[in-house]
Amino acid sequence: MNLTYCPNFGGVINHSLFTENRAKEFNKYFINGIPVIYAWGVNYRLRKFAKRAIALTKNENSIGWNKPGHEYAFYHPLPRTYKKQKEWYEIINKKLSEFK
Repeated sequence: MNLTYCPNFGGVINHSLFTENRAKEFNKYFINGIPVIYAWGVNYRLRKFAKRAIALTKNENSIGWNKPGHEYAFYHPLPRTYKKQKEWYEIINKKLSEFK
């Protein structure tokens, strides 16, 4: 498994398909025209990854629950409380159902 060190985030990111180390995998599995759910979290230090993800997907067919006033911050599907998890699911499910 390739690990990517992210000094701006202060650790190792090993699961993001949007890292440079996983570019071949991204190119192999990404399919244009299907919905892309942005949900990496709202930590400001993730903006570099967020910008790369948005650039790679060309922001086409994307949905997410964007944090107000923060262009690259999208709420994660597993916040700490069940209530917030359910809220995330309901918002994303509604957006998916409206997807054209």
